[in-house]
Amino acid sequence: MVSRVVVVGGGTAGWMCANYLLAAFGDRVGVTVVESDRVPTIGVGEATFSTIRHFFEYLGLAESEWMPACGATYKLGIRFENWRHQGHHFYHPFQRLRSVEGFPVSEWWLARRDGDRADRDLFVVSALSDAMRAPRFRDGQLFEQVEAAERTGAGTA
Repeated sequence: MVSRVVVVGGGTAGWMCANYLLAAFGDRVGVTVVESDRVPTIGVGEATFSTIRHFFEYLGLAESEWMPACGATYKLGIRFENWRHQGHHFYHPFQRLRSVEGFPVSEWWLARRDGDRADRDLFVVSALSDAMRAPRFRDGQLFEQVEAAERTGAGTA
């Protein structure tokens, strides 16, 4: 049985790994992070997708606690300006595609070609972004949680 783990390298990945190991194994495994004080932080434009909430839930941290303390926000997609022509924009949303009869809606969209804006036709995030809204209901539920509950017939959480 492994009793000690050394995480080589700090930064976001190193510290998240260490915290995950501590949450998973508790005091059964010692965790040490080794990082250099001579290696500067690399600012690569990391994005925090909404699925990170699952990681923090696993650690026992509520979104209402960590998000304001960090001044954080979720990255819902990338908006490309002047995509087809001047003044036109396109979103690459970070959202799961819904399925219809076992096929992703993108397959149905490609077959029918009812529109020319896949970002608008297939995803709610594009419209929400243009409207300066968040993918969350007033009671705190996320659209994707409600959609998943409706799909499985489980009701809302």
